[in-house]
Amino acid sequence: MRVETNPIKLWHTKEWKEQRDKIINDCSVCELCGSKENLVIHHPNSKNRETTKKEVWQDFYGWFCDNYSKMYPTKEEIKTHSTRRQHKHRSHDYWHDPKVKHKLNTDNSDLSERNKLSDEFIDYDKKRWQKMWDKAKQQNKDIIKSAIGEITAIENKKYMDFEDIQILCKRCHWATHNGMDLCPVCKQKYKKKQYKTCFDCLPGDAKKQISDDIEDTIELEKHDFAIKVLCDIPEFCEDSKDDSNFVEKEYGGSPVKALSRYGLEIGERIEFGRFQIKKINK
Repeated sequence: MRVETNPIKLWHTKEWKEQRDKIINDCSVCELCGSKENLVIHHPNSKNRETTKKEVWQDFYGWFCDNYSKMYPTKEEIKTHSTRRQHKHRSHDYWHDPKVKHKLNTDNSDLSERNKLSDEFIDYDKKRWQKMWDKAKQQNKDIIKSAIGEITAIENKKYMDFEDIQILCKRCHWATHNGMDLCPVCKQKYKKKQYKTCFDCLPGDAKKQISDDIEDTIELEKHDFAIKVLCDIPEFCEDSKDDSNFVEKEYGGSPVKALSRYGLEIGERIEFGRFQIKKINK
């Protein structure tokens, strides 16, 4: 099979555009919302070269780990069977779990040295693993490259043959690429796929609970942000030296309210954990 190496975007090709124009006609509608405007072709299960490359390397990595573990102990096995987990004392020469209680006094003078040797062995195993991983990549790079090329060629052929396609409007197409779909209740707004409806179509109690949770989260963000702002105000540092509990006494423990002491207040939320700071007109 010919290895596909051309990085051209298939939807930019003349052949793809001609086939698209044959499929989308005056009778076509968006399969999700029913719109007839701004229709496009969506390939829901297509894979680009980068996705294919990632999957091939993941498979190869899994294969390498399986074969390495057959030849050498895993990190967990080393820890389980190393002197960290099983040891012996000079007073008796058999290996046992550290939890075993001794009836007689034991000589522990050699345990620290054995633990050191265990650490050195684990470190050696890491270096050996990296060396063999680098060697495996080098030895199999041509096979991996060929596999990526062949799978990409198959995927490209499916794409150009318009296998497994959907006709969507641009709004639904954008939503799909961002992990969203159309709300089945209102069929107007979009939602994340893990949710059953959009926010506006939730029952009243559920909507109130979410709103309350959001408000509580924002209040906590304001609290933390106000503390950061206060700590950057020299006057606050001086006031804290004189009385470390004055925020608790005068402002009920609220750093947000304490900002008013210095002519400041928190404004609109900019992003997570950040707000505008406004001066209070007195």
